Parts: sequence; structure tokens; C-alpha cells
Amino acid sequence: MGEIRRYFTPGRWVFLTLVCAKRAPRLRSDISKLRVLNLLDQLRSEHGFELYAWVLLDDHLHLLVSDPQGTTPLWIQRLKLRFVRGDPAGRQKVWQKRYWDHLIRDEIDLHRHLDYIHHNPVKHGLVVRSADYRWSSFLSFVRRGRYAVDWQAVVEDGAFGD
Repeated sequence: MGEIRRYFTPGRWVFLTLVCAKRAPRLRSDISKLRVLNLLDQLRSEHGFELYAWVLLDDHLHLLVSDPQGTTPLWIQRLKLRFVRGDPAGRQKVWQKRYWDHLIRDEIDLHRHLDYIHHNPVKHGLVVRSADYRWSSFLSFVRRGRYAVDWQAVVEDGAFGD
């Protein structure tokens, strides 16, 4: 397989999807989800990226970030490695080798991806309402007035895959 070229523009919003190897539910436990959030917080301090929105599910996660220094591939690699090093399950393969990225094109694209992130737990049948899912940035957006607590996404068929 050839090398993937990633064209991150420092400071641009990028939507990221990281998936567990073989779609195994390696992030199912609250402890695993807390570890991911703590690692993201550490890496934000080290690399200076902004984590705008996020959702953690049992077998994948979505992030919406802006990275002024353009070090996204480096801190994603570090996130994966640090998570594996601290994984109580040992040296099992945790992550797929690659990850998916999408540079946000405009304001409409930004809002579509925000909605997608916050609707994802509903899409996967984990909750009925986005507000009922603990492991996303949705409630912080409600507190800021970006979403109503009873918001439900209108997602076009085939608009996103995961």
C-alpha cells in the first residue's frame, strides 16, 4: 500500500475519525474513554491544537480540530501509542493503522460535521437523544446555546460513512 499524503493546512478545521482495529470495542469502558480524553488534553497542551468537538464510541471516535502548527499526524500517532502503552489488555492491536481526515471547506461543512459528531451516538443506537450520551461535546454546545437540549439531527442518507 502506498504512502498516504495528508495536506493539513495549519489553522484549518479538520474532521478526524480514528477506528479501533477490526472494529473491536476497545473503547467500551468508561476508563478507556477517560484515558482518551486525558491523552487528548495532554496532547493539546503539548501541540497547541484546538479540540472543538468530539465523540467517543466503543469502536471509534470523531474529532473536529484546528491545528495552528500543522502537527496533526504527529499527535494522532502519539495518541495511539500512549493509549496502547497504558492499555491494561496488554499489547493487543488497538487501532487501525490509518485514520480518516476531511478538511472543512466552509461554514456549512463545519456545521454538517458538528451535527454528525453529535448525532453519532443516536445513529449507532446508543441513545435516543444526543443529550443522553455522556461521551461527547454535545452538552458543552448546549450550555453555549449552539444546540437545544432536545435537538435531533437531520442526516441525509449516505452523507457520511462510518
